[in-house]
Amino acid sequence: MRRYALGFVISGLLLVLVFWNTDWREVWAAFQQANRGLLGLSVVVTALGLWLRARRWSVLFWPARDLDPSALLDGVNIGYLANNLLPARAGDVVRSYLISEWERVSLPHALSTTVFERLLDSVLVLLLFFGLFPFLPISPGAARLGVAAGLVLAVVLLGLGLVARRQAQAEALLERGLALVPRLDNRRWAARLTELLTAFSIVRTPRVLVAVLAWSVLVWGDAILVYWLVLRAFSLDVSLAVAVLAIVAAALGLAAPSAPAGVGTYEGAVLGALLLAGVEGNVARSVVIALHTVNFVTLNLAGIWSLARRGMGYRELARRAEQVAE
Repeated sequence: MRRYALGFVISGLLLVLVFWNTDWREVWAAFQQANRGLLGLSVVVTALGLWLRARRWSVLFWPARDLDPSALLDGVNIGYLANNLLPARAGDVVRSYLISEWERVSLPHALSTTVFERLLDSVLVLLLFFGLFPFLPISPGAARLGVAAGLVLAVVLLGLGLVARRQAQAEALLERGLALVPRLDNRRWAARLTELLTAFSIVRTPRVLVAVLAWSVLVWGDAILVYWLVLRAFSLDVSLAVAVLAIVAAALGLAAPSAPAGVGTYEGAVLGALLLAGVEGNVARSVVIALHTVNFVTLNLAGIWSLARRGMGYRELARRAEQVAE
């Protein structure tokens, strides 16, 4: 557990900073006055987002078309449960490991789909951030940094796609390079590493790439709608731009080292975004608590349901995650 200590320390410090001057009576009053119908709807939309992510994941396994949709959904659900309850945020690797057991898919191929998915989501987050430039007081330096990061990620995606297109040549180069490492089966490891690029081959198949992008738009549109519904539940007359700002901040916060479920980093990032958008401090804290609760409860219930469907328990999940961490 010591290797996760930094994340817990960061989470603890940020929670103290976020809630240091909180007037809990105002927070409670905000929750009492919140629109429960909209909060309930945000739970339904969050659950819909899991199905959308599973559908997108199925496309990333192209050219495989016969994967069981329920297995993909269970993998997504259990992956988020692992992120929420266990250290190291190993949910992506856990779901890759599980789908390789449940379906006729190799583990490297499954891992390549999650790597591609995360890189694509990073590009989309940056695009959302760029779209906020006309609405926010962003400095030219920050704007240039964001543009540079987006270009780098786009080049990485395209470059890996080109390498995947010439997988045999890439494997031969890796074999020669890994031969310099003593006591290493260079052929075996070269094959494993190049197989991790399998999913990136879709960048040379326009029809499949368009399908992945279309599902990605639905995935992120669903997530933005959840944030907007929660903001509206607290009677905040805000535009979708505020919801987009909050979700971009959340994505950045969840990328930082933290305790499970992004506790602390999530609250700090989203609160900062809402304060920048002009939301009053205690109301903003109420929204942050509601957002994290909606996501945490919905994702955990979905994960527990999928664990039960697969005959797994928490101990089995923890064991798999620990294997991944090792």
